Amino acid sequence: MKNELNISEDVILHLKQKEVFKTDDIHFSSGSKRRPSKYKLILANVLFAMKDDITNAVDGYMNINVQDDDKVWIEYVSELITLYIDESIIGGYKFEYTNEHLFKVSENLYFKNLKFKFASL
Repeated sequence: MKNELNISEDVILHLKQKEVFKTDDIHFSSGSKRRPSKYKLILANVLFAMKDDITNAVDGYMNINVQDDDKVWIEYVSELITLYIDESIIGGYKFEYTNEHLFKVSENLYFKNLKFKFASL
């Protein structure tokens, strides 16, 4: 089911419409596309999606990952993403923030994972 959804691209388009993300300094990627090893990367992908055969309702989880060498920038952008996505309706799905984790990928690279639950309307 998750491969049939295109909501990762919808979420990226939603974010790109926000003034703070209208810059060439931030790279966006989604889904199963190969993730570039760039700084200032925002990656959206569906983790899991399930469709009810009777109601056709779809429920699932999406990750939005923020990667950079600047932890302050990651925290700032993560807060903005959470504000822009939590309780939003995007592509016919309602999103709800669930949790987040910050990882140190290498000596100078950090990766923050934001998890959102989504459900069809």
